Amino acid sequence: VDAYQAGDLEAARKQLEEAVVVGPGMVQPHVLLAAICGQLGDLECADRELEATFALEPDNALAVRLAYEIAIVRNQAEVELAMAEKLVVVDPGYAGEKLFTRGVAHYDANRFDQAIQMMQFVLQIRPDDPEALFILGMASFNKGDTEAARVHLERFIELAPDDPDAAIAKELLSYGQ
Repeated sequence: VDAYQAGDLEAARKQLEEAVVVGPGMVQPHVLLAAICGQLGDLECADRELEATFALEPDNALAVRLAYEIAIVRNQAEVELAMAEKLVVVDPGYAGEKLFTRGVAHYDANRFDQAIQMMQFVLQIRPDDPEALFILGMASFNKGDTEAARVHLERFIELAPDDPDAAIAKELLSYGQ
């Protein structure tokens, strides 16, 4: 930990590799080693240590975070989705912000199915999040699911009538009638 805090990732890695050999049943060295390996770009090492962590503690919040971030780097949509689902349970504060940001990125890239999935997770954590409802409504509309879009956009307008995006939502709702 001292080596890590001093910015010496290689020394920290070496010491943590020794720690996991000496105490293979200890969760924290595996998690920290996974984080360091991820920072160093050694995703095989990160995978190995995450696997060891999940074997010892399946709901370790830091490990789930790391697995989620690595899935994004690797563009592994199924793993990202699975880890997002776990994040909602094991680390809702982190999940709310990260999944919202990721959902917006999916929406901006016209990946509406993924945007919808991420915003649904956000609404599990923050059911009255107007921004998530707006993105969910817009993504649903763009997918052609006008009924879902209507439900989400109406709720958005109810929660944030003065939001600048409320005009867009109202226009879409009038278009669907």
